Amino acid sequence: MLIALGLFLGTCALLVTGRSLLFILLLLLLILALLILLLLLILILLLLTLLLFVLLLLIVLLLLLLILALLILLLIVLLLFILLLLVLILLLLTLLLFVLLLLLLNLIDQ
Repeated sequence: MLIALGLFLGTCALLVTGRSLLFILLLLLLILALLILLLLLILILLLLTLLLFVLLLLIVLLLLLLILALLILLLIVLLLFILLLLVLILLLLTLLLFVLLLLLLNLIDQ
């Protein structure tokens, strides 16, 4: 609204001072070109902001994938630890069975 008011007052001032119509049209064309450049600059800034937002979203997704991979690795380590405990329990049971068999053989020998 302020730009339109400025254009109107500028045109009136140029008409009052007696400038030619071509000069007024060239001035209006220059103002229009400057407005188009301003709109292009705003569009470029919006695109850069969108690109920054997409990059931040990509970084967040990569961090989430890293956390997921670490959780899966932790789960694998936990499962391996449980498997190791089960193997140790099995070895202890085997040792206990061997000792019981030796005791049974001792009893039979007596």
